[in-house]
Amino acid sequence: MLERGSNGTAQARTNGYGFLGGLGWTGTGGSGAQWSRGAFVGYLDSKQVLAGRSASTEVDGVVAGVHGRWNSAGGIRVKATIAYTGGNATTRRGLPGGNTLSATGKYDLKGWTGDISVDYAVPLGRDWTVQPGLGVTAIRSTRDGVTETGGGAFSLDVASRRDTAVFVDGALTFQGGMRENAILRPFLSLGARYQLDGRTPYALAALGVGDFGLAAAGAARARLLATATLGADVAVSSRLTLFGALSGEKRGLTQPSQRPRRPALGVLN
Repeated sequence: MLERGSNGTAQARTNGYGFLGGLGWTGTGGSGAQWSRGAFVGYLDSKQVLAGRSASTEVDGVVAGVHGRWNSAGGIRVKATIAYTGGNATTRRGLPGGNTLSATGKYDLKGWTGDISVDYAVPLGRDWTVQPGLGVTAIRSTRDGVTETGGGAFSLDVASRRDTAVFVDGALTFQGGMRENAILRPFLSLGARYQLDGRTPYALAALGVGDFGLAAAGAARARLLATATLGADVAVSSRLTLFGALSGEKRGLTQPSQRPRRPALGVLN
């Protein structure tokens, strides 16, 4: 959830797509506990446009990581993921003097994400469970320095920057299709996300041969958000599962805010 208004930032629209694949292993431990672990790699492509600012950024890159789960016989489940992303970014921004005049900067983006969550499944009849859960996510991103081209006297030198953000999530998930051989497994998750650190990223730049005295704040996130996800898994066979989900987040009902919605579709084989 991105804020705008008093901090001078503009409304942003982001579109993207990607492909992801991996391998996993499962097993059974003592006392009936089950575990799984795996590794994945994929490709991501995204584009962000700032409304009314004649500015856009395109990023393409790779993502890779490892994932693990542990499920106790008593219903406690632990999940953990570590992922790396690396990509090449191109930013174009319009300049005074006409629609055809613009400055372009090309630079590398790198990031690490760590996530761990714990939930507990409580049966609600034969077919449903309710799962209270708590998780922590930490993100570190690094942007290389860049010197713009094509902007003449308006070209900027932008300093490199490293940002860190930490989130705490709590949710209550209702999961259906828990009976044996169920084909459809719907789920609904309602919760909240609180940001502990890294709400407002910023960039430092220099014009011409000057010092890095120009500061630009990025879009700030609301500290507390309500979250919701609605989706379902469809077991086509014992080896093939289709899944789809729609997720969104919102600030307090009394505050104006954007309400991004993120659809997701995929295949598990």
